[in-house]
Amino acid sequence: MPSRRLRLAVDASPLVVEPRRGVARALAHLRTGLAALADEVEVVVLAPAPGETPRAFRRRVAPTVRRVGFDAWYAPFSAFPAVEVPVVVCVHELPFVRLGPLEGRLRALAHRRWLDHDVARAAAIVVPSEATRADVVALRPDAAPRVHVVPHGFAPAGDGGGRGPGPRGPAARAGGVVLGARGPRKGLDVWARAVAGLEPVVPWTLVGRPPRGVLARVRGVPAEVLDDPDDAEVARRLAGAAVLAYPSRSEGFGYPPLEAMAAGVPVVASAAGAVPEVVGDAALLVPPGDPEALRAALRRVLVEPDVAAALVARGAARARAFPPEAAARSLLKIVREAVERGDA
Repeated sequence: MPSRRLRLAVDASPLVVEPRRGVARALAHLRTGLAALADEVEVVVLAPAPGETPRAFRRRVAPTVRRVGFDAWYAPFSAFPAVEVPVVVCVHELPFVRLGPLEGRLRALAHRRWLDHDVARAAAIVVPSEATRADVVALRPDAAPRVHVVPHGFAPAGDGGGRGPGPRGPAARAGGVVLGARGPRKGLDVWARAVAGLEPVVPWTLVGRPPRGVLARVRGVPAEVLDDPDDAEVARRLAGAAVLAYPSRSEGFGYPPLEAMAAGVPVVASAAGAVPEVVGDAALLVPPGDPEALRAALRRVLVEPDVAAALVARGAARARAFPPEAAARSLLKIVREAVERGDA
């Protein structure tokens, strides 16, 4: 007997509040995947009104969920309303478990409290990687049976998603790009030490807001900062790049390598958190926090055409390894099981 069609409320707050961040990107790809499963699930997207705070939005929608009769609520982050239906929440990463309060003690404390909130109130917790699952279970082993790995979906630009413009020939490329250049977790200090001694000298584009003092370490290296560019501008910069540097100290998933691969850009990344799970063999991986290893890997890509070409070829396949429909189907299975158990 076929399963009945579910009615799922999806909190789209990230698309309104922080549309450039990875949480919003993951949610956008998930919506693409859920749209392909319309025979199995009716998705109702709820989002804050203009000027409405996220907290006011959550208070407003709680009675709506009861009145309309949803089967479940999907929360793309830990803040979700008090609703009388099963909640499936996504925990993207908990870097402080391995790295300590790298992003500040208050932020680490807040994430710990949110995780306790999720464990107490959610029917199921989804995480985008085995690395994040290990961190969650390290803090809350009692939650292990309810923690499920569902890698984020990613659709390259030519497949109806992503923001990369598609591959271009190596003759059209020069210089490097760093995506998500903000905060100590992203390893921009490691990148700065690496490129300060890199030969050949190439221009760099940093997308984000690098920590104070980073650019002072790379005098003599052309570097441009794009604080909050739109997707079209990021795509244009990727189209002209010879390499993506991704020196992050921790990632719960990590979209920038996939976006670069979809655009035909070779990737050099640190083997931190979920990065090895995401890139597979399609990137040169170096130890986190090692500027010498990062410099050597970047140089290989820039001066050895065969290395760059092999990475581009493997990257093109890897960029299609996370179809949004697969992520949506895995999530829908978890939601359906929670509904059938009657969790709330």
